[in-house]
Amino acid sequence: MIVDDSEDPICKVVWPASMSVEEIEGAMRQLSRAVQGDTGPVGLLLDATAVRPAGVTALHRRAVAEGIHRLRRDHPRKTYANAIVLSSTLVRALATGIMWLTSPTGETRFFSTQREARSFLRDFIATSSPSDRSRGP
Repeated sequence: MIVDDSEDPICKVVWPASMSVEEIEGAMRQLSRAVQGDTGPVGLLLDATAVRPAGVTALHRRAVAEGIHRLRRDHPRKTYANAIVLSSTLVRALATGIMWLTSPTGETRFFSTQREARSFLRDFIATSSPSDRSRGP
């Protein structure tokens, strides 16, 4: 997984076609470090267009869900918007299942391109009020 925070406060995460559970856990720690210094809203752009459903098991889904829970625990005063870029209906179903496991508190939307996702995140960040900033990820 590639974590790119060069567009602060948007943090882009690119998932490869497949990852081990250990790689997912390491990537989630890297994501946590990337957002740790931000004080305002953070937009997470997750590009999962390379992910193939056959490579995603229950252990993978659990590792992602646990990583999201840790992110929420470690950064409770962040406001997040999640823009997830997907190319497959089946991967979208998997992502929806993970969202059910984690019950994200921030806005979460699915897109077919990074451009659409980035536009949504910029709008979210621009209109996020100070009271929104007290919500967790």
